[in-house]
Amino acid sequence: MQDFEKNAAGRYEYIGAAYAYADGDRLPRKLFLLRLIVCSALAAASVALMGTIRAPGMDNSPFVLLPYAVCVIAMLVLLWATVGICFAGDPIREYKHERCVLHIMRRAVVFAVAEALCAIGEIVCIAVNGVGDHLFGAIAFFVLCAVGAVSSLFAGKTIASAKWTKINKKSRLEK
Repeated sequence: MQDFEKNAAGRYEYIGAAYAYADGDRLPRKLFLLRLIVCSALAAASVALMGTIRAPGMDNSPFVLLPYAVCVIAMLVLLWATVGICFAGDPIREYKHERCVLHIMRRAVVFAVAEALCAIGEIVCIAVNGVGDHLFGAIAFFVLCAVGAVSSLFAGKTIASAKWTKINKKSRLEK
């Protein structure tokens, strides 16, 4: 299916379907985007701060470092989708809707599971090696894991529960 065609000026113009945000009576679009940005930024900040904390497992434990690497990747994918939604405009082109909106809950769940695996790895590391003098770091690590997981799931739920209306566009050639 061709979603682009040349206009009279010789430039390509999008003629495919689009999706308009249709949940304005429940949550205005600006508030929807603000909630999405805040939740995604909170998830990103939690991952960034987790990397700076002197928790027992963050020095050399693969049980913590490997899930943390997955967290970083999942966070970047979630942020990419958030930025895609925020800058796509209204209405959102169909291919951007499919890439960003439809799969965001899955991305948020992957991020939350990676955060949970980080916490489990930290528990294993503490059980084997003890906390030592990094008690505050361990507590902060667990709090950041929880904040990241909850905020990513809230961002995913915000988008997944929003209503979108499909707008079909017609080619000028079909008129």
